[in-house]
Amino acid sequence: MARQARKEMTEAEREAAKARQDGKRAQCDAMIQDSLGKLTDPGVWREFLARQSDALGRLSLRNQLLVRMQMPGATDTAGYGDWQARGMQVRKGETGLLIFAPLTRKAVAGEDGKPLERKPEEGEQTFTQMRGTKVVATFDVSQCDPIDGKEFKPSPHAKPLDLDKIREDIESMAGDHAEVILSAFDEALTDATPDYEDQAEEAEEEYEAAS
Repeated sequence: MARQARKEMTEAEREAAKARQDGKRAQCDAMIQDSLGKLTDPGVWREFLARQSDALGRLSLRNQLLVRMQMPGATDTAGYGDWQARGMQVRKGETGLLIFAPLTRKAVAGEDGKPLERKPEEGEQTFTQMRGTKVVATFDVSQCDPIDGKEFKPSPHAKPLDLDKIREDIESMAGDHAEVILSAFDEALTDATPDYEDQAEEAEEEYEAAS
């Protein structure tokens, strides 16, 4: 059966969709700011590090903060369709957890290597261009039930904990307040068992060897 073409939105529909997206983005930004206020406590970072072994560890720091602000007990999140592919069905009436997802498009490179501002033509070689982020809904495993007759697929493995990336994310999100948060993060790393600095280096080597 041929896939039905997506109906083009009217100008009014586009404006309404943009307004909804802007509202969700503002809501997420507010939650991030609330979270940052708590990250000056090394104890919060110790808890964060201790939970990196669960499935949420594969999310960016920004998205982990968002998920845990909305559902502190969350352990494994995925989109509606992703859960179905993994053998689970989101229960009717469950409220999604807002996170940021990449906004991409298929693009064609010009002679200078920069993406052309047009749609690819049939047969042209394309690449995925990152155009920003959008707010999407995700759901925790606790919001799902098994689908009869389908095997449950566990969460994909997370990449090793990237401490430098976490520091970059803190500086990006916290701006002038980053120093005190970084200090708390480094204090938590110093006190942590196991040693996450050594563990991150070893895990990165193992990840690269297996890739």
